[in-house]
Formats: sequence, C-alpha cells, structure tokens
Amino acid sequence: MSVPSPNVAGLPGWSVGSRRNAFCEAALRVKPVVGGSEDPITPPHLSRELAESLRGPVRLEIFDGCGHGAFHDDPVRVFALIRAFIAERSS
Repeated sequence: MSVPSPNVAGLPGWSVGSRRNAFCEAALRVKPVVGGSEDPITPPHLSRELAESLRGPVRLEIFDGCGHGAFHDDPVRVFALIRAFIAERSS
C-alpha cells in the first residue's frame, strides 16, 4: 500500500522525503486521534470513545473552536501537533 505524498509546500522544516518515514514509524507506535470542539459529525465525546477503544498508546487532541476538519479550520495548530508528534517519536 502506498502512502500519498502530503502537500508540505510552504511549511518550514518539512519535506516529504525526510519526514514520511518518521511519521509512518511514529504512527505505527502511537495512534493520534484529532477532533474539533465544534464538530457536529464526530463530537468530542465520540472522539474520546474512539481513543479509548483503540489498543496501544493513543494521543487524543481536541482543538477548541474547530469543526469536523480541524486541519482546515486551524492548519497551523494541527501541523504543529503533527511536528511535535513526529519529533517525540523520532528521537
């Protein structure tokens, strides 16, 4: 299964080749669950249930003021979380 290349243009410190392997390895160890506090489709209580139902380490992040697409509503905060997530697991 191939992983699609993310659009990282304009994100300082990011390049597909240097970050993809670290992200994939990190994603295998810890499962991030990201939700928005204003999400009408998957409200925070369902994101919490999802996180609690997953096996292994899980990191739940609920972004205040964001809806169903937190990465659209606040891409700066979401990408900061992803960067921190990768950095914590790549070192």
